[in-house]
Amino acid sequence: MLHECRAHVYRAVSDWPTDKKKETDVKNLGGKIQFMFSHLGRVMTATPSLSMAISIFATVIVILETKFPSIPQFDMNSPTQDKHNELELQVLTSNFNQLTESLPSTLHFTDEYDLLARVNKIMAVNEDPSKQKFLGIDMAFSTLMQLKSKIKFSLAHLHSKGEDKKCGMIHLHIIYDTLTENGNVCPVKAGCFEVKVDLPCSNSIKNPMYFKSAANYLHNQCLKKHPFGVGPQLTCLRLQ
Repeated sequence: MLHECRAHVYRAVSDWPTDKKKETDVKNLGGKIQFMFSHLGRVMTATPSLSMAISIFATVIVILETKFPSIPQFDMNSPTQDKHNELELQVLTSNFNQLTESLPSTLHFTDEYDLLARVNKIMAVNEDPSKQKFLGIDMAFSTLMQLKSKIKFSLAHLHSKGEDKKCGMIHLHIIYDTLTENGNVCPVKAGCFEVKVDLPCSNSIKNPMYFKSAANYLHNQCLKKHPFGVGPQLTCLRLQ
């Protein structure tokens, strides 16, 4: 389904920020949210497996739903940095990649009995699309829960401090995917965001990419609907 309807599926994802361009969050994020959704559409329609597509969607959804990612605790004595630490970014990217690469296998059938149980569950609601769509959420639930508890997608450093050292400017880098280039795993970043904080600051910070309505769109339009791709095939099996 993702490949045969590639153009339609891609536009359903990539065009959403354009369709919602008047929303405040879309205006504030500008090209960052557009690039994220365009990238998501390209990667999703090129992926060779449905489990990978589910994992990709789940990763972006969790990032968009996270209000306060964790960061180091900074105070008036913390050193400032002009740039992020490249080694820290490499470690973050590597850990992010290992987690997201491990997710598809958790969605695979473990044995024949697992497969038959899934087929029977889908067949039970095969004639009722309003019930069938919720099987997508059921399948993705464990992936979403793993990501919410384990994923780390931001890197922060204290860029500058006010003259009275009571406030500071944090530079926050957010990654939402990885690519392999010349054998190296590289981050796909939403960009660098400047966030003003009081010092000392807690070990969490407001996520500038927090965008609940965008997460809801991906959740409702993509995760819920993917079982429709297997419904017709199961109907054919039942008729044979």
